Amino acid sequence: GTFQKVTHIPEPTLCMASSTTHQWQLAWSANDVLLACWGSAVMVAEVRQKHVGTLSVRFAGVAHAFQLSKAVVLGVAAFDTQHLSIMASTPNTEYRVADGVNNCSAIIHLVCTLTGSVLCTEHLP
Repeated sequence: GTFQKVTHIPEPTLCMASSTTHQWQLAWSANDVLLACWGSAVMVAEVRQKHVGTLSVRFAGVAHAFQLSKAVVLGVAAFDTQHLSIMASTPNTEYRVADGVNNCSAIIHLVCTLTGSVLCTEHLP
């Protein structure tokens, strides 16, 4: 590794990403693809190399960005080269009277394309 600073990726301006209670979720899906999530925003940044004279400079650009509907990203990973695996928290409207517990959120697993098209969703216990 070169330990070279790559770039700055600004915080998303999407509506659900504006909360200060969310933490960045970062994962490399390839040597040149960084997955960055904050709140409900998901960004796929591609790291490229640019030659300026005799110098070589790396920079990143957001290639894809989308927002989950009514969910907050808890974790992200590459499913394969064209799909993402996302763990998210979403409001749970189910109230279990039997044990008196009101679950205010549910955990879901999503598999989606790099542009945000959801292929499948699983609710986890």
